[in-house]
Amino acid sequence: RDFHYTVRAEDAQSGTITIAYTEKQAAQATIQFDASKMTCRKRASSATITPGTTVQENDQLYFEATPSAGKLVDKWSVNGVDAGYEGRRDFHYTVRAEDAQSGTITISYTEKQAAQAAIQFDASKMTCRKNSSPDSITPGTTVQENDRLEFTATPSAGKLVDKWSVNGVEKRSEER
Repeated sequence: RDFHYTVRAEDAQSGTITIAYTEKQAAQATIQFDASKMTCRKRASSATITPGTTVQENDQLYFEATPSAGKLVDKWSVNGVDAGYEGRRDFHYTVRAEDAQSGTITISYTEKQAAQAAIQFDASKMTCRKNSSPDSITPGTTVQENDRLEFTATPSAGKLVDKWSVNGVEKRSEER
């Protein structure tokens, strides 16, 4: 709907620049997805979308997966075609006319097994929280791929943290 334009000398030669637009009929389709595996909201209004709802070209939809226990989202697809959102629990999709040609747009994802490991750290020197929980986790707790861990160091008096490491390899913090 928006149009950004930078005035150019050749467009201004007549002393007037006229801006106009034409319209076209927006393509429409019903959106289909497994509501037991994901939720959908319309971006502009945050309204919940249910399977079978009519959507139109350029509608922006936000899907959030609820994968099975111990699984992660592998790949998202639109009408069976890989949508390029690997490993992400959420999927932002803008309705395209070419996707709506059959009258139905089907959104789905495949799952993969999440890698798991026991987290080890010196609890006398640091604390750890998982996925922004207010509760700390203890050494030996099983964590899985894509869990977000937040460690808080308690260095000795007069000291500060110089470096962090994961499995002996120096790492930078992944602050958000």
